[in-house]
Amino acid sequence: MIDSNEGGSHTYTARVSESCLALHGCAWLPPADPGVIAQLVLDAEAGPEVRSVVPAPEGPGNVHLVRAPVIRTGISMGPVSVTLATHDGPPPVELAGSDDAAEFSIFAVNQPAFIGGFGDASSPSRIIDLSGPGWYRLRVCASGRARARDLVGKEPVENYRIDVWRADYAEPLALTHSVTEPVAARARREADLRQRASRGSNRLAGFLDRSQHVPAPRLSAEEQAAVDRGQDRLRELAARQRRREEE
Repeated sequence: MIDSNEGGSHTYTARVSESCLALHGCAWLPPADPGVIAQLVLDAEAGPEVRSVVPAPEGPGNVHLVRAPVIRTGISMGPVSVTLATHDGPPPVELAGSDDAAEFSIFAVNQPAFIGGFGDASSPSRIIDLSGPGWYRLRVCASGRARARDLVGKEPVENYRIDVWRADYAEPLALTHSVTEPVAARARREADLRQRASRGSNRLAGFLDRSQHVPAPRLSAEEQAAVDRGQDRLRELAARQRRREEE
């Protein structure tokens, strides 16, 4: 995908590694309840270049920012499409087509700040157009994360819309989280596993039936007893598999 700039937003392809997109040049205060947005945003150790001491967002004193947010992707490695837009204030919430969406606060420490893979370099289309260091609000809307979950992607199948505006610190907020797509994907995988198990069970039963019509070799009584025990064990396993499928 070629980087583009339309209507005040920048669309580009970022390279995911370790199932994450990094927010370069930014730090944050980890949420009191990480589970609120853990479906989409994770807490990571910040690099030394963004660690800093800033005024506490609530109350007197300072806080040490030593952590950074990372956006959780579906694929483990490969390209994803990122659309980045900056605003003077909070834009309307548009969740159509999004599987997961969340808002959280970041502190911009370094210029330029940009969003990309851990090994990505900054470029004009990737830079977050900020008005200087300070607190900003960031909204992430993601789609397509279940299409190639935990796989290495070759073409972008995941899309991330990221809106940024200047705002005081606020606790993270989950706007929505995926339910139908991951559940459907998991159901498809489980149905496929059941189908494979059923085929294996049928093949095993057919083998046992055919074995009854094959002339038996001359075996000693001890050897025949071992064969009988083995066939009984196979029949038991096949029956157990059928009961599991019927549950």
